[in-house]
Amino acid sequence: MPDSQLLNKGMVVTMINLIGLTSASPIGFMAAIGLMRVLTLDMRLDVWMGWQRGHAVLDGIMADTLI
Repeated sequence: MPDSQLLNKGMVVTMINLIGLTSASPIGFMAAIGLMRVLTLDMRLDVWMGWQRGHAVLDGIMADTLI
């Protein structure tokens, strides 16, 4: 379930905590970078990724894209 939803230009944008992708391990960090590549280059989505409390956070994806 998404952690928060924001109204952006009349569309619901979702922020998701990716608790399985931690910055504590090199594998988790590389997996997060790989996920960003797939979402931005392959799927052409305009998303952002950051780190919060040691795990990746994905932001800027529309809720209907998640289904």
